[in-house]
Amino acid sequence: MPLTPADVEFSVDQSRIDQLWVHETLQTHAYWVEGRTAEMQLRANQHSICYGLYRRRDGQQVAFARVLSDHAGLGWLCDVIVEPSERGGGLGKLLVEGIVADLDGRGIKRTILTTVDAHGLYARHGWAPLRKPEYMMERRTGPVPAHYEVAESPLADERDGT
Repeated sequence: MPLTPADVEFSVDQSRIDQLWVHETLQTHAYWVEGRTAEMQLRANQHSICYGLYRRRDGQQVAFARVLSDHAGLGWLCDVIVEPSERGGGLGKLLVEGIVADLDGRGIKRTILTTVDAHGLYARHGWAPLRKPEYMMERRTGPVPAHYEVAESPLADERDGT
């Protein structure tokens, strides 16, 4: 039976992050980290605001997320994951609630994210589709991950200078 919010503790203490658990759990259960080494994950975590949920009875980490931020107004929520055996008990909701409260306390006014399958979870906490997605761009130097469906921008021909 999955843990419930009463069984865990939310923390933003970077020193509590179980770096090995984070790397192994993301590598095993997260489609978006393909090819990310343990060293890359550690570096990403060191330059992010990291969040965790920990079992009260033994302190074992059971959920993780991080936010890339300029610490002035913008954040990017990423690498959100709950231990698969603990899903379904409300831990994802608790994690996101804690993150939102922390970011609000830091004065972060805009937080963006990408998701393939958790729109409902994030919508309950204030996220919505981009108002002007055509304003967003990305630069990619490696292959496009298989989970991305690359759509041609309707503005591509008008703005590419050709």
